[in-house]
Amino acid sequence: MLKQALRRVASLDAFILISGVLFWYLRAHYWRSNHEEPFSDLLGYIAAGTNIAQHFFFGLDAAHPTYYTPVTPSLIAIAKLFGGDRYDRVFRVLVQVIAFLGAAALAHELTLATRRRWLGAAFFFIVAICRPSIFWSLKLATEPVCEAMLYATAATALRTLRTRSVPWALVAGFFAIMLGLNRPNFAPGALLVPVLLLFCVGPSPTRKEVEEGADPPPRDDAPPRRRLSVSGRGLALAAAFCVVFFGIWSVWIGRNLVNYGAFVPTASSNGQPALWEYGGGPVKVGRYDHLTLSDGSTFSDFGHIMEETGRYPFDYQAAKRLNQIAGAWYLANWQDLPRVFLWRLKHMVANRGASGLTRLSREDLFFSPAFGYNSPFTQLAWINLMLVDKTPTVCLLALAGVLLLIWRAPAAGLILGALCVTPWLVAAAVIGYERVVESLIGLMVWLALFAVAEIAERFRPVAAAPAS
Repeated sequence: MLKQALRRVASLDAFILISGVLFWYLRAHYWRSNHEEPFSDLLGYIAAGTNIAQHFFFGLDAAHPTYYTPVTPSLIAIAKLFGGDRYDRVFRVLVQVIAFLGAAALAHELTLATRRRWLGAAFFFIVAICRPSIFWSLKLATEPVCEAMLYATAATALRTLRTRSVPWALVAGFFAIMLGLNRPNFAPGALLVPVLLLFCVGPSPTRKEVEEGADPPPRDDAPPRRRLSVSGRGLALAAAFCVVFFGIWSVWIGRNLVNYGAFVPTASSNGQPALWEYGGGPVKVGRYDHLTLSDGSTFSDFGHIMEETGRYPFDYQAAKRLNQIAGAWYLANWQDLPRVFLWRLKHMVANRGASGLTRLSREDLFFSPAFGYNSPFTQLAWINLMLVDKTPTVCLLALAGVLLLIWRAPAAGLILGALCVTPWLVAAAVIGYERVVESLIGLMVWLALFAVAEIAERFRPVAAAPAS
């Protein structure tokens, strides 16, 4: 029995090592085999990062001082300071180091939460061979940064929950604000973390509890589950998290308020997605021919949102106008919003892609040309066929995985559910671009695997006890 246990441990260690090697090999090979000149928002992030590195100005230009959120441009600025003309390579390595360490830490926490080491190892392997993770790692965009911050936030939040450690709560608050400020649809989920820490954390644990994890396994002989209640320790952890989270956020809000006299909590460009699909026009044909805004003015130039923003000298002024139009649009179409919400969710579940932010294939990453042969078939490399990705089945199983994880480890499951499910709902309330959930796919595939493992265990036949 001992030899078998040691063999299993050694096999898992080798599997984790192979996963780590695959993580860096696949990304380095993809970077070496592909090149893409920046365009659209990618150029904007680079321009903002250049301004930060050279002038400490967190804006695109004098007319657009609040157009982008500061996280991705700040990382580009750091890459420029250390990498010079090769800042793009430094940026990729920097972001992937955060993703690698965050995924490794989260794999450890998932091992403790599920009481199955192979599931933690499987998460690390899934991240290593995740197609969208490899694809976005090349781009100087918010998606790879979001994925890295998501893993770091989830790992530090689960460690805070398990150890009841105030220093770890501070670290979790830092990564959570980086995640939420980088892509605002992740902010509500990040804000649920301190609420869950407040209600799900009991007194300080013993050393054995720290080593074994916070939540008991769902066995018939397991002790009763701890009910949700506020404890002094939970209050301290939630307060520490919020001090860092809101402290950093207030710096960005204060910068915009003091310098430009405008309340811009995230970025002035965030008013555009709500109007991007309909342009202010009605969801149901013929419902109205103009919108009446809060200031008494009207808007009827549907489909020309970008032209509307061009009428104002500063981006925060244009954002105020777009927010007025968006508010009037939601009010005028409130009867059709549930239908639009479900349409967007269906689209994001059924489709995957970069929503136009790429000139490279999102699906075909690696090729293996058959030199010297005439092959009528695709030149895709075998490894490309083995990469994991989002499908409708994976999405449905991932939702089941969240529910099953909440059943097995309630607090840990609620935290992962908040970080993984909330971004879908927030995004679907604003826009239906499938790109907004690309950073979640690695974790979703693992949740789908967890659901399959849990269901298989429930239906596993139990050996009958010998007759006495």
